[in-house]
Amino acid sequence: MDDLKALRRRKHLSQKALSILVGVSYRAIVEWEAGTSQPRSVHIPKLAEALDIDAEVLPTLLKTAAAEKRRQVLDELGM
Repeated sequence: MDDLKALRRRKHLSQKALSILVGVSYRAIVEWEAGTSQPRSVHIPKLAEALDIDAEVLPTLLKTAAAEKRRQVLDELGM
């Protein structure tokens, strides 16, 4: 499952460039990629456009990727 970082890299965008396209801070992109926060619904259309992803699919994709990251961390911790 692709996560936000993989989608961004596929489009050859830096975090800063994506933040400008979406109209959010660089820090927001960092947090979204880390899974510590999720984009607000108002940002989904621009984020989807920048990544060339269907805006209706993007929230589910991001939530699934975040859940996979959490599972990996728990597995690494032996939990």
